Amino acid sequence: MAQAASRRSHPTRPPGGGGDGGGMFGVPGGNPAPRASDSKAIEAKVWDYARDGKFDKVFQYLAHYPDLISLQGRSGYNLLHQAAYHGIDSQRLRRLTSAGGERITLELLQSRSKHGDPGGRPADVAEAQGHRDVAAALRQMEAELTRVAVGKPRAVEAPAHAPGGRSVSASHGLASKAHAGEAAAQDPSGRVVAVLLLSAVGDAIGFRGGEWEFNEHGKVIEAQMRKLGGALALVPSRETGWPVSDDTVQHLATLRAIIDARAVLPKSSHDMSGLDQLMGQMARWHVRSWSDMGGRAPGKRCERGVRALSQPGARWDTAVPYEAVDKIPGCGAAMRAMGIGVVYH
Repeated sequence: MAQAASRRSHPTRPPGGGGDGGGMFGVPGGNPAPRASDSKAIEAKVWDYARDGKFDKVFQYLAHYPDLISLQGRSGYNLLHQAAYHGIDSQRLRRLTSAGGERITLELLQSRSKHGDPGGRPADVAEAQGHRDVAAALRQMEAELTRVAVGKPRAVEAPAHAPGGRSVSASHGLASKAHAGEAAAQDPSGRVVAVLLLSAVGDAIGFRGGEWEFNEHGKVIEAQMRKLGGALALVPSRETGWPVSDDTVQHLATLRAIIDARAVLPKSSHDMSGLDQLMGQMARWHVRSWSDMGGRAPGKRCERGVRALSQPGARWDTAVPYEAVDKIPGCGAAMRAMGIGVVYH
């Protein structure tokens, strides 16, 4: 009855169960969490925007509260159900499905509404509303993410051109290299895991809580290392005062962004939509990584960039204005790029 009453009050709205959220609410990037009453108000507002098809407004909130991607109404509708009902365009659909990472996206795609009208999975809702292209896109995405979840190779379309504009074949393109990286990552004893672990160990040793990273005298470091029993005797860890530095924290953020955006990675240097999705995830993960900088020494320009990206409505491509300088003051971008090499090696 409540569902029917809701539709009578708002005849143009799809069934969504009102403004009840799923109760999940997280604030990335170290921002203070809102009070419970504020959380419910924000959830209700986002749900109303989705129910009315105002997804540009929804994206503004997801940029700062990504856990809201898991909102669900009483009918069992989630944000993908609402998007399917309205038949949003492919660019917005890709943006929405990349907001929560692969695992959460697959759960949302497979979620069935309990008594929504039309009911079923998001793809079923799109089909019932006559949005066949949206239904097909959702089903293809669900199939691909299911294959990834069970560890089977996922078909990746080879890009027509490499980022530098050169033509590449399917066997040597970025897609095939990313595919090889994915296969290696699925094996715990594979080279990818070894690279990540050895890099973290080397970073922690070289950093040594800031004591060695900023020591310009190699012989002093060598003498101290010998007193500790040599390189093979070192066991770096946060507990012993040898944490990894900001470099490892941030290159892992880069890798996480690539993994979460894997379904929408740019297919060529001209795929601006894919690039926007990927870099949106980059911004999100690097902002989140800043809450793990205690005891580390991140660069000032990196901090400036993260603070700018943390502002409401900030975009990855305009948050920090381009600044032409004669001498580059740091190497922050290069130090955060290892995740890219891991995927495309």
